[in-house]
Amino acid sequence: MALVCQTKNYPGHGGPIGKLLDSATDFEINPNFTRISVGPPLIKLPDKVIQDLSTDQHYGYKSVCAVRDGVLPARLALLEIVPVNHSRWLTTANRLLRLWVSKHGLKGKNLKNLHFIVEFIIGVYYPCWFNVKVKHSWIEGPRHILFQLDCHKSQRKEVLDIVMPTVKRSAWYAHSEAILQTMLCSEDQKERIWGVERILAIRGDGDPDAQLGDSSVRTRGHLTLIVMLSA
Repeated sequence: MALVCQTKNYPGHGGPIGKLLDSATDFEINPNFTRISVGPPLIKLPDKVIQDLSTDQHYGYKSVCAVRDGVLPARLALLEIVPVNHSRWLTTANRLLRLWVSKHGLKGKNLKNLHFIVEFIIGVYYPCWFNVKVKHSWIEGPRHILFQLDCHKSQRKEVLDIVMPTVKRSAWYAHSEAILQTMLCSEDQKERIWGVERILAIRGDGDPDAQLGDSSVRTRGHLTLIVMLSA
């Protein structure tokens, strides 16, 4: 992709797209920007969450809604975005969205790459980000993994080839113990029963007097995520 991070020779981002990020808010708004509505819509934010949002987070939420609707509110177009920072991907995403609704002058491959990046922001990054913001309990982790995988279905193969290795490395909540914890804490009785039955099956019969089951060391593994949907 044209957006490449560089930390040695250039303090910002390299590539034709990355070099425009610092000046993204200087470009004139394009009232005829292309509407992008891939992936799920953003989760509705409770009042308590809205009050807790930072300016950047609020800008991101409104920008995604604007790109999905194809209409950028005049007030939103006037807002400033904090400078790009390597440790704040949310800011980078906001500037990419601002670039998309602007008269940026990108053409050909560069425009195609920007389109792919914005599709990922609209269809995966921000839906997942705000989903976690609203459902921030750690027992929701495995469900967030499922939601993320579902969001990826909206992405093009070229994008999936780039991001999936990282997704696989970062799926900590796909570990079996995390899934079992989610099942045990579920509001759905069927899921709780499934969790208990799975634990009993793992323990085995064991010593009927001690009732501890098989306490031998077992290799840490992954349960198939799809079992969560079958409960």
